[in-house]
Amino acid sequence: MKITKTSPVSVSLCGVGRVRVAPTGKLRPVFVYVNNVRTDEQRKSPESGLPLSGMSAAFEIDSQLLQGRVSTTTSELPDDLPLGAVLEADGAYTLTITRDEFGLRYALQVEDLEEVIA
Repeated sequence: MKITKTSPVSVSLCGVGRVRVAPTGKLRPVFVYVNNVRTDEQRKSPESGLPLSGMSAAFEIDSQLLQGRVSTTTSELPDDLPLGAVLEADGAYTLTITRDEFGLRYALQVEDLEEVIA
């Protein structure tokens, strides 16, 4: 069976309460790509216009656990963030799902990551 890449599907999530995020990678700037070439321009949130940073993470939305990329307007996380720490996001969320030869890929965009829960 041949699996082809599909166009991403983005869904704005409303009424889901808080989203819990467990980072599995370092937070880094997210850049704009033009014709598959990275530019020096940092991508901005469509909601606030603030620059976005991204990281690999596990995230929970309405008791559904997913793993993928999280983009946020939060630019820094504490250096002493303990292993297994969980961050919370509140506000508007956009979940983008893409299918490729490796399966489904998930990307979550949140405005701000807040308090740390150990």
